[in-house]
Amino acid sequence: MQIKWVVRSGGDVLEAIHIVNDYGYSKLLIDGLEYTFNRFQHNYHVALVFERYEQLNTNYNNGQILPYWAEGIFQTIFYGLFQMDRPPILGNEIAREIFGSKDTWSTNAGLAGWAIVLQEKFIIFFIYIFTMLFISFYVAVRFFDKKMLLIIGCFSIFYLFHGWIGMFVNLISYMFIFSILKRIRL
Repeated sequence: MQIKWVVRSGGDVLEAIHIVNDYGYSKLLIDGLEYTFNRFQHNYHVALVFERYEQLNTNYNNGQILPYWAEGIFQTIFYGLFQMDRPPILGNEIAREIFGSKDTWSTNAGLAGWAIVLQEKFIIFFIYIFTMLFISFYVAVRFFDKKMLLIIGCFSIFYLFHGWIGMFVNLISYMFIFSILKRIRL
């Protein structure tokens, strides 16, 4: 794990080896396991969202959180063309509201977090999500091969269910554009 951080910071691999020798292998192993378990932060963040759902729901209803349906490349272009103020996404608002972040980082509460924040409006949210899934799988089956179907399945787990709706919308948008280009054979 130390090598990962050394490489990301542009350091020397020998520096990581010295850190392991100085710090101790067992201590680093425990730190590595803690880091791995902290990657399951999604569950913790959902619990924190549930504790503060009233404030987040109020912020969403007051337009202080970007609606889930407004995440994606075309939606961003629309906001830019019409010079509309674009509020932060739910992940940024959670980081600000719960962790006191100054919009420098984001967190993901996933579909469960959105359902908690939206309260009774979650039904429309799930209709939106199922529509996105249906369209993506339909386009993958209709215009591509089984590999694309598997890719959509993987990305729906890694992006969509973790709350990165904009990323999934972008994937579907690009796939739709490629299917059109494939159909007209440019």
